[in-house]
Order: sequence, then C-alpha cells, then structure tokens
Amino acid sequence: IERNLRRVERRRGQLVALPEELTSAAADPGAEREGREAWQLVQGFLATLDEARRAVFVAALLEGLSAAETAEATGLELTTVYNRIRALRRSFNLWADRHRRGP
Repeated sequence: IERNLRRVERRRGQLVALPEELTSAAADPGAEREGREAWQLVQGFLATLDEARRAVFVAALLEGLSAAETAEATGLELTTVYNRIRALRRSFNLWADRHRRGP
C-alpha cells in the first residue's frame, strides 16, 4: 500500500514551499503546542485502525488524495473508499471528542 501511495504522490507533483507569512505563524508557542496536541490526537486514532483503514485515512484525509487516487493507491473499489472515508470521519470526530474531554 505504501508503495502505491508514494507512486500516486509522485504523479501529483512536487511539494511547494509555504509562503513566509504561513511559516512564521508556526513560531507562535501556543499554535505550536496546539499543533503538537492535534498531531498526538491523530496518531492516537491511527493506532486504533487496522492497516487498510489507516491507509485510507492517511491517503484521503491527511494527504488529501482524491477518492479515486486513494482507491488506486490502496487497491480498493471506489465505493468502498467513499464509504470508509465517511465512516472514518465520523469515527475520528467521536474518538477525538471523547479524548479531548478526558477520562
């Protein structure tokens, strides 16, 4: 799956440098802390997923691949990808709400 994701990403083109005003915003300690906390939340959720669902989540929701590109990269049917994206969004939102509130 990872090899397919890399191949699709290569076809999408090269990364573009962020404008200066966007990169300087990361110097804000509060924004940096929030970014770390958000990333920890995402990593925690990813740890709960099996490999196939994790691949769809990363490709479509983190990397921004289209459903068609995600289907190609993962070898899944397009309708399966759409269904998983919808279910993963719902699951992540519920999971994140529970974990933000704490025990």
